[in-house]
Amino acid sequence: MSEVQRLAFVYSGHAKRRLSTISLKACGNWASLGRLADGKTMRSDTLERAGEWFTQNWPDDVPWPLSTPRPNGEFPKKKAGGASAG
Repeated sequence: MSEVQRLAFVYSGHAKRRLSTISLKACGNWASLGRLADGKTMRSDTLERAGEWFTQNWPDDVPWPLSTPRPNGEFPKKKAGGASAG
C-alpha cells in the first residue's frame, strides 16, 4: 500500500466519506484514489497534489499514519472557506 493510499483510507474512515469523495477533494477527480487502490498508477502531479491536500487538511485529532513524519508547517492549514493561510 502506498503512503497516499494509507492517508486516503485513514482519512476516509475518519471523515466517514467514500474514497471517491476524498479523491475528488484531494486529486481533483473522483477516480484517482480508487484506481490507486486497484493497483493502477497515478500521475506524479496528481500524487503530489493529493499529498499536499492531505497535509493541509489532516484532522488534528487523528495521528499521522505514516512512518515519515508529517511535514508540519510545510503547507499551511486552510482557513474556513478554502483560502490558504498566510
